[in-house]
Amino acid sequence: MQTQPSLFATAVRWAARIGSLISIGLLLAFVFGEGGDPAALAPLDWLGLALFPGGVILGMLVGFWREGWGGAMTLVSILAFYGLQFALSGRLPGGPYFLAFALPGLFFGVSWWLHNEPFDHAEPPGLPGGAV
Repeated sequence: MQTQPSLFATAVRWAARIGSLISIGLLLAFVFGEGGDPAALAPLDWLGLALFPGGVILGMLVGFWREGWGGAMTLVSILAFYGLQFALSGRLPGGPYFLAFALPGLFFGVSWWLHNEPFDHAEPPGLPGGAV
């Protein structure tokens, strides 16, 4: 039987995994469902897209195998995106939506911290019952 802290840590890990699948699916639907003209984008627009949703999605995917790295990639990507938007427009993006989409990736970092694993652990985190 697991103790309370390990049950909580497992719940955070699963929230990160399930939430990231939902977030990635929605972000990809937004990106590919709009049908915009990629040639019309300026270089700074491409940089913004590389950070969000690109870096955020990449961080969440990496988080499935390396929770610490995935959480760090998500955090750096969202902070850099906010910094770029502030530098370009003089204000931060409005609303909680960008952070809401990045939240599952940040949960990977919290899960890594709660499980007290080395940052570059050699094996992916195991699931309850020994299943992968």
